Amino acid sequence: MKTRFDLTKYENMYNTFDNGHDKKHLEEVRNFGIELGKRYCPDKLELIFVAATLHDVGLSVQREGHELHSYNIVKDDKDFQEAYSKEEQEEILEAIKE
Repeated sequence: MKTRFDLTKYENMYNTFDNGHDKKHLEEVRNFGIELGKRYCPDKLELIFVAATLHDVGLSVQREGHELHSYNIVKDDKDFQEAYSKEEQEEILEAIKE
């Protein structure tokens, strides 16, 4: 999916994670999120795709609490801040923590 925010650097992190959080896992989570999004909030598909991609990037810091590390990594990313409105950022960041 084409997004306003380049996810490449984060997608590449999945090459360094354990087998349970590899690129196959990333694709499965994104696909599941998009399927749910099509049913319940079709106007939010890009935000869902981005949040699903970024949820596990905190594994680069530590496994325990990785969702909060993911939240903090993304929250401080200037490119992310420029790509999305404050409201969209809040929605994505909240989804990352869940």
